[in-house]
Amino acid sequence: MNRYLTSLWSPQSLPDQLPPDSHLPLSSFLAYVPRPLHAPTRALLIKALRLGPRPQHVAFIMDGNRRYARVKGEPVRVGHEEGFEALKRVLSFFLKLDIPHVTVYAFSIENFNRDPMEVEALMDMARVRLVEICEKGALLDRHGVQIRILGRRDLLPPDVQESCARAEAMTANNKKGILNFCCPYTSQEEIATAMKRSAEAGAESATTSR
Repeated sequence: MNRYLTSLWSPQSLPDQLPPDSHLPLSSFLAYVPRPLHAPTRALLIKALRLGPRPQHVAFIMDGNRRYARVKGEPVRVGHEEGFEALKRVLSFFLKLDIPHVTVYAFSIENFNRDPMEVEALMDMARVRLVEICEKGALLDRHGVQIRILGRRDLLPPDVQESCARAEAMTANNKKGILNFCCPYTSQEEIATAMKRSAEAGAESATTSR
């Protein structure tokens, strides 16, 4: 997550004394509210926020999972798992606010240079979790949101590519919102791809007009 979002909503921003049933991103506030009142207070605050102006598109970068694991003395894989759970809570918050477009920058092409065991752990999560959030009754299905996997999908292992395709197919008919899941991506790659497509389109147009 970017620094602003991290300060509000990431696991490492929460005090140790938070009750186990707290849900981001209202956890810091709810720490001062009696536990039986958490659910109605959360619902009331979300309704209040929906009365005001809301963005049509929110984008954020997932970051800090490894630092969180180090601080907690846990394996890096645990940090990524916790990061994905935090992602689901933040997505749930955005969707309850009826924000129709959310973009998550999840895995950079440069991340392939990390320790092979960490990369494989992330691929394992992608194989399972992308489909998990799209299943009937799960987060995206409940909110009618379509998932789109953006980036150099051809760089992913074949079975992860299959999971991406399956997740997109499962949500293809959802029309209430779009979740753009960028994996893998880099800004340089996006610029190069855009220039290449523009050049190809220009060349095709020139050929057609002859």
